[in-house]
Amino acid sequence: FLSTEHSRGDGTGSGSSILLCPSCNSLAPEPSIPSWPPHAQTLDPLSNAPEPSTLGIGTQTGQERKASAFYLTDLMSFTRNPLFLIIDAENASSFTPNSNPFGQPLVCLMSPQTSSPDFSDPARQGSVFTLFLTHPVVAFWFVMQKNQLSQATYKHAASRIQSCFAEDLLPMLVNATLDRSYEAFLTNDFTRIYILRFIFAKAVLKKNSSFTTPHMLPSCYPELPEHLFTSSAMGKLIEDLVAMAEGD
Repeated sequence: FLSTEHSRGDGTGSGSSILLCPSCNSLAPEPSIPSWPPHAQTLDPLSNAPEPSTLGIGTQTGQERKASAFYLTDLMSFTRNPLFLIIDAENASSFTPNSNPFGQPLVCLMSPQTSSPDFSDPARQGSVFTLFLTHPVVAFWFVMQKNQLSQATYKHAASRIQSCFAEDLLPMLVNATLDRSYEAFLTNDFTRIYILRFIFAKAVLKKNSSFTTPHMLPSCYPELPEHLFTSSAMGKLIEDLVAMAEGD
């Protein structure tokens, strides 16, 4: 039994504790702390049963992989403070929170559950989702299956995307009914750009015939209003980028 105590200004203390479970040799929250998701069963990382809500870390297999895997409940303590997550994995959607027990801003941007057969080259490293979040112009050309991108066209496309974000998408976000978590992270330059690029990515993939099912589209928690992905401004942006790609 481990206990920590933090002193307050009035001389009193606020304590938190962790229980060590001998049966599974893992740390578990004290019962008084709400579980996430609610009513979730205790996870045994050494169990032989498959656990979909895990992210493998490293190249271990079998028991070693389960012992070193990242579980949904591992995120619990981090939700005491504002938390912004980007999860790119085949089972990313299994990390969708069922609740926000501490009421702090919490946003998760998650990759699609399955890849389009047209973009499932095993020799390629990385994913379309991550490419959109880091290099949206390159990602757009990639899903258009264009191999040529001149420097001049790249600058033109990047400028067009930025102007759409600033003049159209951001005002739509400001006027939309959003979860307060998005309102908190939109005030931060670093997290705001990822939210904008996520919306752009999903809007592009929704219009691409190669991504035919919802499982091939990225998801987020909390959900964003659908009109952000289907707005006329976003449609015009995509049309302009298609014209640039075709003419490059």
